[in-house]
Amino acid sequence: MSGAGVSGGRECQGDECQGECQGDGVVDNTLIDKVYRLENQYTAYRSVRANSGALGIDGVTVKAYGLNPCKEINQLHHELKTGAYEPMPVLRMEIPKPDGSKRPLGIPAVKDRIVQQALLNILQPIFDPEFHPSSYGYRPKRTIGQNRWS
Repeated sequence: MSGAGVSGGRECQGDECQGECQGDGVVDNTLIDKVYRLENQYTAYRSVRANSGALGIDGVTVKAYGLNPCKEINQLHHELKTGAYEPMPVLRMEIPKPDGSKRPLGIPAVKDRIVQQALLNILQPIFDPEFHPSSYGYRPKRTIGQNRWS
């Protein structure tokens, strides 16, 4: 996977990734063009890296993915752009609950989390303004405790 913005496990400064991590100059005409844009892929990668999280079914950690982020994100960009991207199966785990029962949990692979975050980066600003003002679930900077009924 490859892209612009990160080289050798560190953030790129200025033009140091030119050649290795370069955009294709395509104009964003559709939503998917915006999703696979290298800038968006790197923004998504940084969000996933900041959240860390467990490894997925492929066994790749966020840290391992970040060893060569230009290569990884350029590859992911290419897969998304050409339609070759296929998400991996989700790693299923069970989390114990206080009552003794278990809650199922699905852990996606790191590259799938990057794609999910890239989609969120593009779609959330479009749809969030359309939500009802009293809708608090899974929305940025909103918690259920902020509603007037809590």
